[in-house]
Amino acid sequence: MLYEVKDGTRVVACLDRYDYRLVLAEVQQAFQAITNCKHHQRERCECWKAYSDSLGHYRETRGVDHPIATALTFYWDLVEATAKDRPKKDQTTEALQQLTNEVQAIAEQQSSLIDKQGQAWVGRKKASRVLAEALYVIAIVGLAVLIAVLIAVIMSPRQ
Repeated sequence: MLYEVKDGTRVVACLDRYDYRLVLAEVQQAFQAITNCKHHQRERCECWKAYSDSLGHYRETRGVDHPIATALTFYWDLVEATAKDRPKKDQTTEALQQLTNEVQAIAEQQSSLIDKQGQAWVGRKKASRVLAEALYVIAIVGLAVLIAVLIAVIMSPRQ
């Protein structure tokens, strides 16, 4: 299964499951580092240097046109914009808490369905395996929602 990194309708890169998780983890770690930085500087703070190093590593080892390097380059502007205009901690914490609550509610709903069905086989897979795959997709969607919330916070006018 391939995951598409899109810019509107334009496909930037197609990644397999492992590479997609790797890119999302890099972006998420950069956001967390920026949010948690105690001595943040607007221009080239050390808090998100790991993201820059990771991008450089993938460009050098796999090439500029490799899907991972392309996806990391695509998210570069978003990470840099977040670093320059870091959102307030309460806004970020609130968005993360809301996302966590939504994922937990979906997980509880799915687990109640499994309890009703027992360990029945669905096609060639156990229901528990189907649940695990569904939760993985939900987590990916949740991370996309988190990124969208962060973009909205960044783009919102300051008062």
